[in-house]
Amino acid sequence: MSSSAEKPLKLRILTIILPIIYFLAFGLIGFSDTDQGFIQALSWRVVNGEVPYLDFIYVRPPLSIYMHAIPMLIFPEPLVIPAERFLFYLFIALTVFWTTRTLQAYFDFHKIGVSVELFYALAFIFCVHNFPPMPWHTVDGLLWASFGANRIARGKTTFHHSLGLIALFMAGMCKQAFYPLIIMGPALLWILHGRRAFFRGLLGGYLPLLAVVSLILINMPEWGKLFVAQTTASSNLNDLIDTGLIEYIKPFFFVSLPLVFAWRFHILYDWKYLPVSIFGCVFFGLLGLHVFKAMQTSTYIGPSFGFSQGFFLLAIGMALKDFWLNNKASSVQIFLLLISWCTGISWGYANNMLFFAPILFGFIFILYHELGLIVPRYFFGTICILVVWIFATLYQYPYRDSPRSQINQSPGEYFPAFTYIKTGDEFIEKTREFHEIHQSFQGAFTILPAFPLASFITHTNNPLSVDWAHNAEAIYHQNQELLQKELDQQANFVLIQKDKIKEANDPQPYGSLITGYIIDNWEKAWEGTYFVVYRKTQKTDEP
Repeated sequence: MSSSAEKPLKLRILTIILPIIYFLAFGLIGFSDTDQGFIQALSWRVVNGEVPYLDFIYVRPPLSIYMHAIPMLIFPEPLVIPAERFLFYLFIALTVFWTTRTLQAYFDFHKIGVSVELFYALAFIFCVHNFPPMPWHTVDGLLWASFGANRIARGKTTFHHSLGLIALFMAGMCKQAFYPLIIMGPALLWILHGRRAFFRGLLGGYLPLLAVVSLILINMPEWGKLFVAQTTASSNLNDLIDTGLIEYIKPFFFVSLPLVFAWRFHILYDWKYLPVSIFGCVFFGLLGLHVFKAMQTSTYIGPSFGFSQGFFLLAIGMALKDFWLNNKASSVQIFLLLISWCTGISWGYANNMLFFAPILFGFIFILYHELGLIVPRYFFGTICILVVWIFATLYQYPYRDSPRSQINQSPGEYFPAFTYIKTGDEFIEKTREFHEIHQSFQGAFTILPAFPLASFITHTNNPLSVDWAHNAEAIYHQNQELLQKELDQQANFVLIQKDKIKEANDPQPYGSLITGYIIDNWEKAWEGTYFVVYRKTQKTDEP
């Protein structure tokens, strides 16, 4: 184990300072009317007494919805969105902190050639720059998963082991992709602490959870049936194969395999600097392409070109190779990489960069362990320069909003929830038009296909049982009649976003057939720059 494992003060200070810095730099800039309000829209339903699956459709486990209902209950309306954005940075910081501390307990960072604090800072920056600041089920799942892994790996008592297993279960209750952790957590506990700790941890962790779940199902049997039906309807085995396996094939051939060959040349011919040079070119080159693409498109993009998947394969290969030499340290590394793999399983944001810390550590560990390279200071100085470049570039392009140079206004004059948010001219005008429509048309309404925060900012209840009316989120193939009936019987008018009309009648997962239904069966009442308002025809009014 690491001799520096019990020196976390500087790490804790960084865990507090970095989220504050990022919140001040990014937290109030830009807004997307699509997925940035998705989780909060569902939390708004919970705050108003609705129950997931019974009262509205949700295709994932429910924990995130309840977690983000808490800020709505604590903070005044203008502070809810800023508070959630700070929580995003804090959650990422805590996730990286617990991951770093877990690795620190089994590996000597200074012997490898990198300080714990520098590693933490780099891992945080790589993770945080790959998602917009907003509530999200994957981020919540990672918070619980990293804490659970930390308690299992570092804990000395049954209480800590049980707490770790409970945390892994909570991760699974944020997103189905984390279900494997519920099974693999006890296996890690057995490897690290033995059979007795395994059974005690199971009794202390999963037995109380089983009792709580049983009570819920006894009191709400219909809830359990709907939970299973809805959470298994949109995700399937093909999604797992596509994002959990196929996404790794190309990086294997174009990233991992060349580096493995370079490593073999080093072994056979003692060409020490060849693999190091190739490692650096691939690492920096892929990141450079990512930044170049962002600059060319002038928009926020997630990492691409197989960067994270390629280095994931190298890290997991290294950990498996060393398992028989140090099974405890390798098991910890493999489990953290399993969390990273689970992070990338999604039919939406299929990328494991949100949990990049164990991949970054694997890259550094390969340089030391396989190539015998104690990384000189200029190497990490180069990485820091590159990270600053990424920071400066992506800083200019908030997620789905105008470039930062064009963001200087707040839509708070129209809706108090946006009081402290700065955004560009287009969203300002869109918000103004929505405000005018809301003042002119009275009664229950919804916005299609996706302006999920509309009910929260207008203090209303959505008559439709989905706030993001894409086919996959609405499980439209199962709920077509229900959704049409809800609109026909409960909605007075419907707003259609003009820039998303192309999604209407599109049967693909990100299409919105319910939007097409409104266009085909309701009558147009008003049209503006950003919205078209529809109201029921005589036909839809009939029972």
